Amino acid sequence: CNMGAYNDRFVDVADTDLTLAIVGYGICTRVPLVNVTFQVDMDGVDTSAGVSVAGGDVFGQDGVAMSDDDADGIYTVTASLESNTSVMFKYRNTTASTWDKLETVSSDCAHGTWGDRQVDVGSEDSTLDLVKWGGCASDLKVDWDFDGNGSLDALTDGLLLVRYAFGLRGEMLVDKSTALDSTMSADSIESKLTRSLEIADIDGNGSVDPLSDGLLLLRHLFGMSGDDLVRGVVHPDGSRQSAVEISGYINSLSATVDTDNDQIFGDWRLAPEAGAVGVGGSQGDTGWWANSDEDVMTRYCLFDDVYSFNSDDSYTQSMGDLTWLEGWQEGQDGESCGAPIAPHDGSSSATYSYDADAGTLTVTGGTAHIGLAKVRNGGEDGNSNGSITYLVSDLTETSMTLDAFIGHGYWRFKLVSADSVPAPEPVTTVSVTFQVNMDGVDTANGVSVMGGAVFGQAGLAMTDD
Repeated sequence: CNMGAYNDRFVDVADTDLTLAIVGYGICTRVPLVNVTFQVDMDGVDTSAGVSVAGGDVFGQDGVAMSDDDADGIYTVTASLESNTSVMFKYRNTTASTWDKLETVSSDCAHGTWGDRQVDVGSEDSTLDLVKWGGCASDLKVDWDFDGNGSLDALTDGLLLVRYAFGLRGEMLVDKSTALDSTMSADSIESKLTRSLEIADIDGNGSVDPLSDGLLLLRHLFGMSGDDLVRGVVHPDGSRQSAVEISGYINSLSATVDTDNDQIFGDWRLAPEAGAVGVGGSQGDTGWWANSDEDVMTRYCLFDDVYSFNSDDSYTQSMGDLTWLEGWQEGQDGESCGAPIAPHDGSSSATYSYDADAGTLTVTGGTAHIGLAKVRNGGEDGNSNGSITYLVSDLTETSMTLDAFIGHGYWRFKLVSADSVPAPEPVTTVSVTFQVNMDGVDTANGVSVMGGAVFGQAGLAMTDD
């Protein structure tokens, strides 16, 4: 919107009064524009007249045509929209300029008088969640019910993952491996399996394999447990090795599996006491290291972190301005309180699943964790592959004890409900001047103050200026 040698704005002045449109400083529009990508799954819908996004004040009756370049039934288009605004729209199975053929949006995600979809545009480029024609993003949630019949079965859902991981597609994928009451087409099942790749790495080794991940799901759905579940199929590099970890992970992503989450609803913190955090060679043993009463004060920034198990099955971590940092984290030198360091900063979108019978608590999503960020199943490097299963060894209304197997031992975390015990206060420092009269005492080797937990054997040199 500039011209001339000095990049000026310009206006063509006619013979009538004129008010220029409002623009932002240095830009051509009222506010900066960001790119928003729209996507809709049109499986089972007539698209012979094309597909578009239309409606609302932005797209209007003309709309914007969408495309399906890879012919997978998912139509997309990227539009430049004003940042920090709300935009109403619908998908339409025609590119013609008409108010006909607009989808009817489910009431669960419809907005306004006309039942439109709504996107709250932020300040950065974004991609909207994939939805089906007329449906909501939640309709395309990822779980193990690949044929969409509302139940999990080894010879349908389990077999489908094995076949998909072997590379079978189309009718070869679904033949005699879908439930009789499934209404999904072969393309829809394949599409859901493709989306499910984000959770299908069951043993956590970084890839989805038919003879490890596929068999693990198949065995689990057959009701196998313990060594029978994991024997001979778990990849040695996987972050989840034990049957407890594998079952906990699968159950945490099973929409049809009941949980006991209501037993741990609420906010929890590490117990502000000696031995609340420790590690040892066997479950319950903290002989290698355990926090002291003094650690509760010096590491107050860890003991005031809040772990929230919410009623909607979401899991959140509130670290505040400071948390406990260790040298393995990027940019951190040694151990100290400091500003949370991404990605272990509590920002991950996560869920949780508590199974009282199995005695497991699984948090799933990003770098979500409880206690120390480095602790994961099978190691201590903070790389959880998106899920950590803790063994629940004790649970009351106000206390909970968790153990995490790290391959060569166990970490233990004792928690209390956040409203039952106050969090430790931040440690404050004051200056204390020590002075001693050394008249008549040999000071050729200097003088120092030493001893105790603060000064220790090294001590602190004193001067006589």
